[in-house]
Amino acid sequence: MKEVHVEAKCGAAFELAAGESFEVIDTHGGQAVDVTGFPETDTSEAFSSKYTYRRTGKVRFEEGDSLYTTAGKPLLTLVHDDCGINDLLLAPCNEWIVAEYYDQEDEIGCRGNLQEVLKPYGIDPERIQDVMNLFTKVTITDHRYLDFRAPPSDPGDTAELRAERDAIVGVAPCTGDSVLNEGGPTAIEIRVPDDAVVTTNF
Repeated sequence: MKEVHVEAKCGAAFELAAGESFEVIDTHGGQAVDVTGFPETDTSEAFSSKYTYRRTGKVRFEEGDSLYTTAGKPLLTLVHDDCGINDLLLAPCNEWIVAEYYDQEDEIGCRGNLQEVLKPYGIDPERIQDVMNLFTKVTITDHRYLDFRAPPSDPGDTAELRAERDAIVGVAPCTGDSVLNEGGPTAIEIRVPDDAVVTTNF
């Protein structure tokens, strides 16, 4: 495995063969990370947070859980997780979310970063809708309200995911100056197979 640095407010993408794994490392702690994916053989199918929690019955995914596509098929499995808290409810931040909620003008957000790094793989930018949110704590209060909490991850906490099929994967540390990134957005590291070619936008 080789380690690749991913700058704050940027993204990275790469391909995995079925059975290969990658790791996401929260270098500084308290950093939410968005991950999405597509089957390499059919990119009309995509990771779906909604179908994942329909399959698993959970709005948080845990070690041992698979992440499912729009076709209801497993794409990735979380095989190791130091933090233990991950979210399926939140959409990726985009330009209007970071502008309206975090007063960050002229930024593209996590969705924009994922769109940029996945475009070379032929992924239509409009197809990037759902993400899994690593190291992200969101609860539901009074049976209906979303309550965002500071990430519980410590410096160096790592999540490892295994591809169940040949896959194209995008990873982006959350860009918002919010409680979801305790202390503000920071860089992360990823570990990928030695022969993986990583596309970045920094």
